[in-house]
Order: sequence, then C-alpha cells, then structure tokens
Amino acid sequence: MKSYEVNFDGLVGPTHNYGGLSYG
Repeated sequence: MKSYEVNFDGLVGPTHNYGGLSYG
C-alpha cells in the first residue's frame, strides 16, 4: 500500500504528501 500512496503523491502533488500519507 505504501507504493500506492507514494505513486499518488507524485500524481496529486504535495496535497497528499502533506496530507499525512507519506508522513503517517
């Protein structure tokens, strides 16, 4: 699932990255 989150971060941008997916 981590891979999916990281992939989404790149597509969506800093939105998800800062949302807490990458951090959490």
